[in-house]
Amino acid sequence: MCSTMDEMQKVIQLHYQRLTKTQKIIAEKVMQQPQRYFMLHIAECATSLGVSEASLTRFARAIDFKGYNELKSFCQINLLKSLGIKEKIIRSLQEPSGGSELIKAQLLKEQDNFSAQMDNIDYKALERLAQLIASANTVYIAGLGVAKTLVEFLKFRLRRLGVDVRVLREGGYEFAENLTLLKREDMVVVIGFLRIYEEILTAIDYAIKVDCPVFAITESHLSKLAVSAHDYVVVRRGPDESLNSVAFPIAVCNAIAITVAHLKEQEVTSTVDNLEWLNMQMKKNFGGEN
Repeated sequence: MCSTMDEMQKVIQLHYQRLTKTQKIIAEKVMQQPQRYFMLHIAECATSLGVSEASLTRFARAIDFKGYNELKSFCQINLLKSLGIKEKIIRSLQEPSGGSELIKAQLLKEQDNFSAQMDNIDYKALERLAQLIASANTVYIAGLGVAKTLVEFLKFRLRRLGVDVRVLREGGYEFAENLTLLKREDMVVVIGFLRIYEEILTAIDYAIKVDCPVFAITESHLSKLAVSAHDYVVVRRGPDESLNSVAFPIAVCNAIAITVAHLKEQEVTSTVDNLEWLNMQMKKNFGGEN
């Protein structure tokens, strides 16, 4: 039996392919907004999900719980530990110390978060991602909202290595238009956390349509990104009860880029030489030399 919400997501992911169509619908809905469902009585939860009480019971048993009540109790305990953004900001403002001590305390929290996340991250999945990037003709990186930060950072790092990168960070028609050049020999990296945007799911659908590999960086094993992509890695920003930064996800992206550099060492050396020549030429032109 699982002991944390994250482990429960892993259990559902483990059983996901064997779930019935109705059970998969339940899994995807409840894990997007668990607080909306698992604070309810079974009858209310079933009505909200549009399924029968028996379906909810069968779902709970299918993911290794004795029944809905046990699943509900387990989730309620964990959900009480998880606060919304407003509560997180209020909590951060109520920190007892201020000034330099508060800054130091926040940095120490980041340090603790790094240690905790490093114990749980799937390093083999990160290695697979680096290999896909190194072998792709063009790498498309898609992310909206807070994920834009990672999109820009990864683009900057990979372009410095000579990787052909195109970014998808604007929603709507422009997002779709930038996907039209996607080819089978390319790859797509999609990045998303708690909020999943329709554009990102569309990018996955289109990549699958053209038989292009898709890798997701997301915060949950049952995120729609994880379920829909060919492969994925869970990269969490921090504890649910904290106002989280993107420091750890950025560090992960940096590690991926360095791994890509090792895999493409010869091309990277050539790219760095060309970049150095360009920088020298700009200095000469700026200085007015002929």
